[in-house]
Amino acid sequence: MDFRSYMMQCITAMTFYMDKIEFEKDKRGSVIGYKSHHITSDVLDKLMPWNMA
Repeated sequence: MDFRSYMMQCITAMTFYMDKIEFEKDKRGSVIGYKSHHITSDVLDKLMPWNMA
């Protein structure tokens, strides 16, 4: 699997978990960084390159 395809699959999968990701925001509400997440390790493990081949 090439890098671009892998990243697209990861981004697509992570959109299902956006409500579990906490982002840092500025005064206007724009996302300026990442704080933390509450995504289970089994979900993250499925996104590892060796599990997506």
